[in-house]
Amino acid sequence: MAKKNTRETVVPQPETKSQDKIALVLSALAAFAYYLYSFKSNGYYQHDEIAHLINMYDFWDKPSSILGNWPKTGYKLVYVIPALLGTKFLLILNCLFAGLASFLAYKTAALFDKRYALLAAVLLATQPMWIEISFRNYADSFSGLILIAAVYAHYKEKWLWAGLLLSFSTLVRQEFFLVAIPYGIYLLTQRKWLAAFLMGSFPVLYDIWGAAVTGDPLYLWTSSRETSDLYSEQFARHGFFHFWRMSFVVWGAVTTVLAVLFSSQVIESTIQKNTSSKFAKNPWFLLIPAFIYLLIHSLFNWDALALGASPNLRYMNGIGPVLAVMATVALASWDKFSSKPRLHLIFIAVALICYALFAAYKHNGVVLTEESDYSLLFFAAVAVALLFAKLAINTQVLLYAGLALISGLLPVQPKKPSNEDMAIQNMVKWIVKQNKDDMVLFTNHTVVPYYFDKQAGHLPSNMKSLDSTAIANAPLGSLLVIESHYSLRMDFPAPAQSVRDEFLVDHDFEKAINSVVELNQGNYQIVNQFIAKDQRFGAIVLEKVK
Repeated sequence: MAKKNTRETVVPQPETKSQDKIALVLSALAAFAYYLYSFKSNGYYQHDEIAHLINMYDFWDKPSSILGNWPKTGYKLVYVIPALLGTKFLLILNCLFAGLASFLAYKTAALFDKRYALLAAVLLATQPMWIEISFRNYADSFSGLILIAAVYAHYKEKWLWAGLLLSFSTLVRQEFFLVAIPYGIYLLTQRKWLAAFLMGSFPVLYDIWGAAVTGDPLYLWTSSRETSDLYSEQFARHGFFHFWRMSFVVWGAVTTVLAVLFSSQVIESTIQKNTSSKFAKNPWFLLIPAFIYLLIHSLFNWDALALGASPNLRYMNGIGPVLAVMATVALASWDKFSSKPRLHLIFIAVALICYALFAAYKHNGVVLTEESDYSLLFFAAVAVALLFAKLAINTQVLLYAGLALISGLLPVQPKKPSNEDMAIQNMVKWIVKQNKDDMVLFTNHTVVPYYFDKQAGHLPSNMKSLDSTAIANAPLGSLLVIESHYSLRMDFPAPAQSVRDEFLVDHDFEKAINSVVELNQGNYQIVNQFIAKDQRFGAIVLEKVK
């Protein structure tokens, strides 16, 4: 007699399937909106997005070029093949990945409370920094996608997938080591031996590859330390609380204030030992990675420590999807906490007062300015007030989604080509017009290849980084571009070490140009110059004439 199968078969309910379809549509609409926005924000957030694009192409000539902390090896391994299909395909792929993260945020929130889950997709899709970076060639939004996928896999008890995704995330952003290591310990305590073992797979493979290329058996540690040392003094630090003060600008007012509420809910329920009755899933697996990631970048931004490189606002997209889920779960769980709201109101009140005192200012995309602006604070206050309104769930979701959309769009500042970019574009136009686009071109500027592709229809075929020996031995007609942004920086190759050393002391650009000419015994002559309209950037083109 056949043994009866006692395992319960879970059949998806019609409303769940319908809600999944709505979430997919919302995510697809978000991806399409990002694509359209890319035409409005057609400047660069930073030149790194072009440098990352070129690095993807470099892989096919030199695979080891994607090794290291800056290239974000895990990100590049995913992107090097799509990059062969061109920049437009990459733009679409970036938008699709950003939309997919919204869908995974929804799926994760649905494990807590499917009635509110659609809000998670909207909260992520409307985060100001998520919008701005969504279509660009950065690892930050991609890292957020990997993290939320790992969290979702954890809650679905797909331990191998959760472990492998977190392992892979360390190759996308090395800060995720501080998230992966505690999770690996957790897996060991749960006797998930294979999943815990596999968490070391990607870092080990990465280190083996690096060791094979460099001969350094500790390549992972060495490369990370060298990058940290190189960039530790390159960029200004904005203080420990920089990301906290910029939170409404990065994640949006609604997501941030509800994430604060979530934190207080988790703390209270943990103290009272009733977490399992308040939440359908263990909420600490949302709060811990978000807090660790925010904390480590806050420490990186702290002048007193001068630890690592100063982080950028876009790095916070790494936890944007998790925060969207936290915010949604906070709203969904509010009824279980609203009978005794004192602790939560204190948390929120302190957060809003701190924001009003220290963060209610306009921003320039990097830091807060001195001009007051209470508009985002208003939306946060409305989000808090709505907690006490007796509304149907669907009405709540719609109202919070509307608040998130409006308050999310307010801080967005579409990027336009800078004066520096226009100067480089004019320089490339001149090179192409002079039929010199096939000549050897020495330049460190990262956007030159992009404008070459636009003006000549191809990437520069003989572009090289600045190198004193190569410059001296270059054939006649070679072009040498010395510009005031990248040519003399410590983290780029220099036209001559002595010239860079002098420039970093006196910052005399004209003197540096003359020194380059003298060191090359007059073999190079200035043939043109391109100065930005605001006079803050200049590019000098020299040609080898003898």
